[in-house]
Amino acid sequence: MNIFRYMAVSFSLYSRIPMPRFAWKEEDMAHSLLFFPWVGAVIGALVFGAGLLTYRLNLPFWVSGITALLIPVLLTGGFHLDGYMDTKDALSSYASKEKKLEILKDPHVGSFAVIGLITRVILFGTALCLIMMWGDIRTLIATGILFFNSRALSGILALCLPKAKKDGMLVKETKGRNVADIVFLSIQLAIGIVGTAVCDSGFAIAEICFAGIFILYYICKTKKEFGGVTGDTAGFFVTVFESDTCVLVSIMLGVLGFVM
Repeated sequence: MNIFRYMAVSFSLYSRIPMPRFAWKEEDMAHSLLFFPWVGAVIGALVFGAGLLTYRLNLPFWVSGITALLIPVLLTGGFHLDGYMDTKDALSSYASKEKKLEILKDPHVGSFAVIGLITRVILFGTALCLIMMWGDIRTLIATGILFFNSRALSGILALCLPKAKKDGMLVKETKGRNVADIVFLSIQLAIGIVGTAVCDSGFAIAEICFAGIFILYYICKTKKEFGGVTGDTAGFFVTVFESDTCVLVSIMLGVLGFVM
């Protein structure tokens, strides 16, 4: 029964998908990250379904791209984008660590957050449109799996890395962490990577290469700027990892297409 409770809490926290209502226990919250990737699996399945439908109906490629861009936002309520915008504001302030942590909690939106969001949406949307235009069904499946992998990786980092604050949502989510939680998320990530490689080896190579670079950047940047990770930086990680991986894949597809 605990497994179903953890799953329900995960979907309640990280999506707008309706879940059964019950009184949450501290343990439920502490293990909510275990099924965080499954939210991505639902998003990925819908992205694949939307892309496949537009292919079957012979609709313009940009319809698939825009739909793929909107699905995560609609399904999560912009949860990760909010963290991305808060992090962009904090990083752009060039203030002290303490001030940056205050900016993360500030509900007001700064100009750097707006600029960052617009830029990110244009990049991500363009990359998705190009993937829909230049890729095939296997590439589309790999794109769907990306939403699963990004959340599995984000969950592992959230559990393993030091926290910037002694309170907050991420602290509650990782308070009951243990080796089993990390192993469970790692297994899910391994399955996702293998699935990506089976569907599209080029996509898998791009994703793994970018992950290695971005994880190192993320660890160093969060430690230097905030003293650790927060729920907002986790949203920043998911947003940047998904969008920039798609940008890299679209560039690879364009180059390979040009060579052919």
